Amino acid sequence: MAEIFARDPQAVVFLESALIFEAEAWGTVPQWRRRFDRVFLVAAPDDLKIERFLARILPADASPEDRVRAERDARARLAAQLPDSAKIPRCDAVIDNSGSLDATRAQVDRLAAELRPPLQAQPPPLPSSRS
Repeated sequence: MAEIFARDPQAVVFLESALIFEAEAWGTVPQWRRRFDRVFLVAAPDDLKIERFLARILPADASPEDRVRAERDARARLAAQLPDSAKIPRCDAVIDNSGSLDATRAQVDRLAAELRPPLQAQPPPLPSSRS
């Protein structure tokens, strides 16, 4: 990130860290919150998270047994994480990812716009000193 801010000190950087709250709880990343100006949570109902996970990892012709196994794995992964309800109070904003990709993108775009500094008005050009 140092390179990004060296190029543009007012850059806005989004960093995805799926288990940052858990890493803090496990003690692997102490005081991580000080590294970030803002923290946003992308949230969706657990059943939708599982459905999307299965759609990503399972082939279209997956057997019912493979689907059951994969769903069991997904539920175990979610159970090992803090629930969104425990994360939400610790975040600056929540992005609702239960709708369409376009709806989620629109929320991200609004947040990004809020983070960008306002454009500075350019001073008018100096009068020409031609005689």
